[in-house]
Amino acid sequence: MIGILRREGRLIEAVIAADARECLGINDRRQLAQLAAVQRGRILDRLMTEGVTVLDPASTYVDDTVTVGPDTVLYPGVTLEGATSIGAECVIGTGSQIAAEPPGRQDPREALLRADGGGGGGGRPARPLLPSPPARTWGRRPRSATSWS
Repeated sequence: MIGILRREGRLIEAVIAADARECLGINDRRQLAQLAAVQRGRILDRLMTEGVTVLDPASTYVDDTVTVGPDTVLYPGVTLEGATSIGAECVIGTGSQIAAEPPGRQDPREALLRADGGGGGGGRPARPLLPSPPARTWGRRPRSATSWS
């Protein structure tokens, strides 16, 4: 690649990256998965620095568009996607999946609901994404989903 660019008279320069992983390329699905894991790790590191407890970072998935308040606990298997916002001192139970559309695209009351089977067809009712609180919680008693801010 450098030879091609040089023959075309293009500028070639060396760049020093603080993290060598920032320079990795993606040529197949395995490399894509590796870099996705790096990005997930950075997001979780930021959240933990801000006071969020992540009990199992290896099984916790949080989009970079999600906000989580301090002293919130994320149990293993949690997935937070989209424009989701979790308040402070909340407990998100094992296996919870919360996905919110960007503001203006979805009724906020529907942000915590998903139709069974993906499409919700066949008269199946929507069900809450949050499971019942775990039998044992950390710190303060968790607030109900309706009181989360």
